[in-house]
Amino acid sequence: MLGPRGRTPLETIAIGARRRQLAEVLTRGHRRVVFVGPPEHVLATGRGSLVAVLRRDAKRAGASLTVEALPLSGPAARRFAAQWLRDTPGTALCTYNDEYAIALCSALADAGANLSALCLIGVDDVPLASLVTPGLASIGFDFTEMGERLAAVMAAADADDEGPGVALVPEYYLAERDSLRPPPPGHGPRPRGSRP
Repeated sequence: MLGPRGRTPLETIAIGARRRQLAEVLTRGHRRVVFVGPPEHVLATGRGSLVAVLRRDAKRAGASLTVEALPLSGPAARRFAAQWLRDTPGTALCTYNDEYAIALCSALADAGANLSALCLIGVDDVPLASLVTPGLASIGFDFTEMGERLAAVMAAADADDEGPGVALVPEYYLAERDSLRPPPPGHGPRPRGSRP
């Protein structure tokens, strides 16, 4: 079953969470953002793909978005960390999920990166996110309300009624922790009318 814009419900949920993630770093003033995720999700193309949607959101906010396709492995995380230290492509790092965020945070720390200058945010709000240092900010899902809406739709279907026409998408929430911070001085948006 396809939902809005020809996406499956899971794709709609996944894209919504990553849009919220990007919005959180943009509202804190980051204008150079890096998004890292698995190749099967990051390399998908098309107008409604995850990366296309995130690029549009970043562009509307006057930000640049660099996208890195990365398998979730120790060697790949270490290569990414070495490249980050060499190039410093952004002030904020958004990852496909918390596992990516934790792996990259560990690799960056091992490589000597200054984690206190980096904004890092994952998705899923796994329990480990609150235990790592720095505490990992994450976008989580509240499936309670979605479950109630689904139950209403199913009850209406059993009653041979049209039922409520509701979108079955969970509410997203921000688990705000130490890794969600503004950009370092001089790296945020410029005041209107200022020169570059």
